[in-house]
Amino acid sequence: MFITLEGPEGSGKTTQIPLLVEWLRGQGYEVEVTREPGGTDIGNQIRDVLHDPRNTAMDATAEILLYSADRAQHVAQRIRRWRRARSLSATAITIARWLTRGMDAGLIWRCCAPSPPLPPAASSPT
Repeated sequence: MFITLEGPEGSGKTTQIPLLVEWLRGQGYEVEVTREPGGTDIGNQIRDVLHDPRNTAMDATAEILLYSADRAQHVAQRIRRWRRARSLSATAITIARWLTRGMDAGLIWRCCAPSPPLPPAASSPT
């Protein structure tokens, strides 16, 4: 099972995760807690770039690609390895804390921004 807690800074993710972990472990589940961006050495470097106040001119496409790179590294290095080690366990749960938003919400937000970073889809026939 994979559980994500999403929300902006200060929304309560850090407060809620230990409560959820305690409850799940009390129910007999094995729980791994991680975060994005970050959670790996490479991910922490990406996190530093994303959070550096000097990077105010970062293009929206560059930002979403950095989040995507962090996600790819995170899944390969942390989540897949942990899940593989427990492949026969129906009681293994991964809880991920997303700093801002998950990939789907992030892409939707970026595509609907006033200046979409992604190229428009090919024109459809009218």
